[in-house]
Amino acid sequence: MKALVTIRKVFRRWLLRSLQPCRKVVPLMSESMERSLGLSEWLQLRLHLIACAWCARYLKQIKLLRQLLRSTNY
Repeated sequence: MKALVTIRKVFRRWLLRSLQPCRKVVPLMSESMERSLGLSEWLQLRLHLIACAWCARYLKQIKLLRQLLRSTNY
């Protein structure tokens, strides 16, 4: 079990190093809420979200804010 956790951490670190940095993925998150992403953009975003808990949390937060703003008619 401990080996599986270690392998998962190593994979996430490797994935984060090989993908775009967070500062380049954040605008893509915003764009994904306005338009359909192409296959490569979608895949890039999904892989980054698998590896980066901070960005995954940020995406949940902006989706929640958008939903709240829509429900209040702003």
